[in-house]
Amino acid sequence: MTASYELASTFDLKPVYLSLALPPSAFTNPGAGRPAFSASINADRIDPGLVYLFKGADWYTFDPHSGGLERSPIPISRKWRLPADFDTGIDAATWGGPAFPDLWYFFKGGSYHKIHRAPGGIPHLRIRTPPVAKPMANGDWGAVDGTWLAASLDTALHGIRDHFGKIHFFRDTEYMRHDLFAGTIDLGPCPITEVFDLPDPFSRGIDFAFYGTGADSEIIHFLRGDQVALYDTESKRTLQVIAIDSRYPAFLEHVFRPQLFMVEQYTLNTYIGTPTGGRLVQALDIPARTRRTTLMVTETTETRAAKITQSLLESQDAAVVKDFYDELNTRNEQDKSSDTDRFNLDASFHGDASATSPWGGEVNASLNVKEGSDSLRQHFASSAFGTISSQVNATSRTLSQKVFGSSNEYVRTERTLRAEELVIDNTDSDDLLRYQYFQQMQPYLTLLVLKSSRLAAADGHGGLRFGALRDLDGILAANLSDPGMRKRVRDAVTTTGSAIEDWEGIDRAIVDVAADGVVGNARSTTSEYKITEPDGTRTTVSADGVIVAGRPWAASTQIMLAREA
Repeated sequence: MTASYELASTFDLKPVYLSLALPPSAFTNPGAGRPAFSASINADRIDPGLVYLFKGADWYTFDPHSGGLERSPIPISRKWRLPADFDTGIDAATWGGPAFPDLWYFFKGGSYHKIHRAPGGIPHLRIRTPPVAKPMANGDWGAVDGTWLAASLDTALHGIRDHFGKIHFFRDTEYMRHDLFAGTIDLGPCPITEVFDLPDPFSRGIDFAFYGTGADSEIIHFLRGDQVALYDTESKRTLQVIAIDSRYPAFLEHVFRPQLFMVEQYTLNTYIGTPTGGRLVQALDIPARTRRTTLMVTETTETRAAKITQSLLESQDAAVVKDFYDELNTRNEQDKSSDTDRFNLDASFHGDASATSPWGGEVNASLNVKEGSDSLRQHFASSAFGTISSQVNATSRTLSQKVFGSSNEYVRTERTLRAEELVIDNTDSDDLLRYQYFQQMQPYLTLLVLKSSRLAAADGHGGLRFGALRDLDGILAANLSDPGMRKRVRDAVTTTGSAIEDWEGIDRAIVDVAADGVVGNARSTTSEYKITEPDGTRTTVSADGVIVAGRPWAASTQIMLAREA
């Protein structure tokens, strides 16, 4: 590397997970997995025809007619006035139904909280008195001996038709029905199959349930794992059992299933160049035989200097990094090109629902590995650089620069970032002297570098096990039952890792297969990035790993350059 660019920082990004998109049937223990959502409520009086879905500390709005999630996740605490421990997640919830349209019930553990809305009001109206959960076994629900409802519920659903004014409760294989009019148990506890004609696996438990909309408004949609059972409340029979991805593909990224991932580790390498002059801020004339003290001032357009923004190029403190990931997540969620081009960083995806990261979904490389994984990497690079560009532009917009002919003309304020005096002596000349003041620009070069790869296996229940590439054969044997599928996956992993398209479109390897067939990370992978300087010269920057993408920047600084015109 020439002296024009020096390495300023190396930022380790959260790992990127590339799903191999294997069907559950390919795994030794396919399992039902953890539920896509923990609770649901038909929201007829507030959002007619919509369903509220709950997952962890967030809630979603779902349209059964279109099959789409209407909004990004919103914290429960921002809508519902619930006890504090309910804000972190609930077990079940239900509307009171047409018989009690102003009642809403939320359940967690052996406790519940009831929201009573005034007619025409809204249930999320904030009140000053902190809500307090009540034990379900205190007699309010008329439980037999207070034992069945003392434990957590799986599902609650309001009743219609001959169950008008009643609430259905489900827990494991059992069912109980409560009569809101009488305030007592109406039926149960008893096996689910004594009341609902549901096949396996729904007879073994219900994850959550809701009513359809329009012509399906009396059809209960029971969900279990990655399947949906459509139950007709008029004929009292199951009409159809179908896969979630065919009925509600929007749920698919929230369903926990066994899966294998390639986990790629990237760094953002930032190099700093020689400062250059940017836009002309001002020009001043210095008369002959005079001497003048000028003042170069940089202010923030924000209300105070402390609010000046920074980009990841300049700082990696917690606030800047959080802003980077928040913006990157937004870009990923809003990208309309293809669901298969969405990537996942680090945490909240099929393999680990307990993580608190906002990231959802995962990249889907399928086994069309070469084209699929390269496309995902380029989309990731575009999103990362787009996020940095947004930060750089935001920083530039907060800077305002001026030049004063005398230091007495300017009074410092809390917006002042920098004020630098420059004495210009023209006392020995009979000619007018013109000075030009330019904003100083700081050149940067950022490289997205793929450093290494490893494997991860999700068990479908929130567990995630990592393994080195050298353990590939053992991981495949432990998770996949079919030898043919194991070979196919092995070939896919070695293919995607040994032919990674770099910034120039050249295939490079991060994965190596030894003579004895053992797979591992390539021992020494170095790549180069070439950049053309403003004077036409070419600079070469080297990095350990595969340079997937690179981008030069010119960031505004708080400094001004003064030059004689």
